[in-house]
Amino acid sequence: MKQKSSILPYDGDAFYYPKFIPKLEADNILATLLNQTQWEQGEITLFGKNIKEPRLKAFFNNTTHLYHYSGETQKNSPFTSFIEQIRKQLPKVKPEYNCCLANLYRNGRDYMGYHSDNEPTLKANPRIASLSFGATRKMVFKHKKTNERLELILNSGDLVIMDNWETQQYWKHTIPKTTKALEPRVNLTFRTL
Repeated sequence: MKQKSSILPYDGDAFYYPKFIPKLEADNILATLLNQTQWEQGEITLFGKNIKEPRLKAFFNNTTHLYHYSGETQKNSPFTSFIEQIRKQLPKVKPEYNCCLANLYRNGRDYMGYHSDNEPTLKANPRIASLSFGATRKMVFKHKKTNERLELILNSGDLVIMDNWETQQYWKHTIPKTTKALEPRVNLTFRTL
């Protein structure tokens, strides 16, 4: 796959690959993920309070390492053969992606607040490959110092790769609520622990 220019103007790199997975295949992947994944609604700690996450999730991990974020340790499940097939379609990286956090946005009311993927359990130079399946949703990047924003419309089959520690150090990202998205969306985020 040919390397593209970063969509971020400075302080990090993020690469956007529209239609990385063709529509028919993306539709089939979505149906399988919805029907075969054991989705859970976790709790996160925000400002000292435990609240239900506004989406469902599943975590797949091919290592013995544990993944912690927002005060919660993710329950480890090994990669299924289906998740492994999807991982093999991603651009090859060293070290290889060895875990996958899957998020299910049931409708437009489910969302992910502004955050950076800078957990200490991620490798020192984290690369995150994020695949979208299902409903079209907006992803917004926001620079932590300048407040510059960059909006990206993610369709089913699109891939975003957030590359290097600088990206997470200087940028936050979100999947905001919307009244338009009525269908579910699954986001697979492959990482390296």
